[in-house]
Amino acid sequence: MKTEFIFRRKERKYLINPILAEDLQKEMAKYLKPELYKNQNTVTCIRSYYFDSPWFQCYYDHLARKPERFKIRVRLYGYNGHFPKKGFLELKEKQGEETHKRRFKVTQSLGQRFMRGEDVFADILRYNSQIELSQLLRTYRTIVNRISQYQLEPLLLVEYRRECFLDKKLGVRVTFDRDLIFRAFQNSSITPVRHCFFYPQNRVIMEVKTTDTRPPWLKNLLDRYGLRRQRFSKYCMAVESLYLSPKFMTNMSS
Repeated sequence: MKTEFIFRRKERKYLINPILAEDLQKEMAKYLKPELYKNQNTVTCIRSYYFDSPWFQCYYDHLARKPERFKIRVRLYGYNGHFPKKGFLELKEKQGEETHKRRFKVTQSLGQRFMRGEDVFADILRYNSQIELSQLLRTYRTIVNRISQYQLEPLLLVEYRRECFLDKKLGVRVTFDRDLIFRAFQNSSITPVRHCFFYPQNRVIMEVKTTDTRPPWLKNLLDRYGLRRQRFSKYCMAVESLYLSPKFMTNMSS
């Protein structure tokens, strides 16, 4: 049986302080199950390699709030700073208020070869036999064509720790991300430079992701704490902190 590799959902983001995050996590645990990394750890480390053009096309599309925009990334999941050999190549598209994400498995070496511009579809096929061939090929070609059309290249790395609560049947997923680190690539290299930016420790990014309408308990919980949806992008924050920061540009040239 072929498995689904397309995710469709609505996403809402909230910037909160660590104390409020702890309170909300206790509330979420009453309704949702914590997602465990390898069935034992509540905290997952996430590392994402993002593509963009030299003139930051994806970044400015997001700033302009274009109704249809996209991101391409290689994403790894790990624990305590250690990452396994396998991850995902992802195409994340914004279509109005909905987010569509298509992804398939890659090894770290395949991901690195892909970021260097190699055609790795034959190897990717071996790791994704559970996905319909036509779907896999269509998504791969879409990613490759957009990289060519927009002259995309690996631009930066975003890393953070995540705690997640979910109900798969209801299609509800709530994540808490903290300890963000941004690193830039230099001279089209996929090796991050030493200079990095740390997102303030007194902020936690909570994301509410639903495939349908929010259940009443969740809406009531957000209302009770007076939470209002905020526009925030980890990727855009990374671009602004790394590439558009005068301090960083001075460090890069020194």
